[in-house]
Amino acid sequence: MDAEQQPKNAAYGRGVTRSSGSIALSIMLLLAGCDLWPAPSDASIIERFNSHRPEFNRLLEMFRHDGVFGHFHCNIPPSVPLDAPPVSQERRAEYAKIMKAIGGDCGAYYDFGSGRAEFFMWSTGMLFAGQGKSIVYIPGGELPHVVSSTDGYRWTPEDHRMGSVTLYRQIEGLWYLLYQAN
Repeated sequence: MDAEQQPKNAAYGRGVTRSSGSIALSIMLLLAGCDLWPAPSDASIIERFNSHRPEFNRLLEMFRHDGVFGHFHCNIPPSVPLDAPPVSQERRAEYAKIMKAIGGDCGAYYDFGSGRAEFFMWSTGMLFAGQGKSIVYIPGGELPHVVSSTDGYRWTPEDHRMGSVTLYRQIEGLWYLLYQAN
């Protein structure tokens, strides 16, 4: 290969590499927003709740006792007020054990002020285009969009205008199944 051809071929090779990387990234982003992992049925999540009701109630008691607020994940220490003692390693292990037993995404959100708790059971997609189902405990207040089922929900023109959907299905008492999509 002579000196004049070498730079052209080297530049071509870099371009192909960049193009291949761009194509691969585009495909991954496209697939992330697709419905490759369909939502579990309401019945399967409600069955999981009913079979682990003592564990859900225990987590609520623990959140209240420990003063947890905000997001909690099995592998990340929970948030507590600045004037409260941190949650010990042993206590975090107890949280993780219970959360793994109930299944789902091993994450929760607890609002200490209102007592509302959300246990993430399934999610897919990305920040700007995703959906999820959770089990929530809501101790008071009116809920918009209480439905008999979230399975196979089709977006309405109002949903498209708002850019998101939030639906609740009552399980029992103050416990609900929450479906969110954006």
